[in-house]
Amino acid sequence: MKKTILLLLLSIIAMVCQAQEEHMKFAGIPLNGTINQFQTKLQTKGFVINSKINSMLPVGTRSFKGTFIGKKATVAVYYDTNTQIVYGAKAYFIDMTEEKVKEEFNNVKGMLSLKYVGHEITDGTKNQYPTLTINTNKGTIFVYIMKDELTINYPYIHSLHIEYHDFLNGLKHRSNVMDDL
Repeated sequence: MKKTILLLLLSIIAMVCQAQEEHMKFAGIPLNGTINQFQTKLQTKGFVINSKINSMLPVGTRSFKGTFIGKKATVAVYYDTNTQIVYGAKAYFIDMTEEKVKEEFNNVKGMLSLKYVGHEITDGTKNQYPTLTINTNKGTIFVYIMKDELTINYPYIHSLHIEYHDFLNGLKHRSNVMDDL
């Protein structure tokens, strides 16, 4: 009897530890591993390096182009510069009118609300545009609209951003950054 209880307890502990090691996924890929490993996985899904944008980005961010949720997107992947471990990624869609970006926001919000039923979902606003935050045990998803005031592409000056942050690797990254202080 004691062996059975002990075995049951060890099984539960093993499941909890395994659950805590799960990572948030972006495009079906866990936000884990080095940037080069993550890049390889993105490339197998058809994403290509965005050389033009990469040359302007700081170390710790890498850009790609590809299809996300069935639409052409630019992707930014965030990684720790010391460990090279990925902790976040976002897809964004540019050159939309205000009407179109709000429509796309509502489409994405609907899809994420269905996928993450039972998780903490918070609506908000930033700069008079709607925002969405979803907290899970693996990480956080942010959805927001940005308006580019400097572009001459009026009225196509809006972009929709869907940003994913992994909880575990995000903590490790923040810890590494705090070591600098």
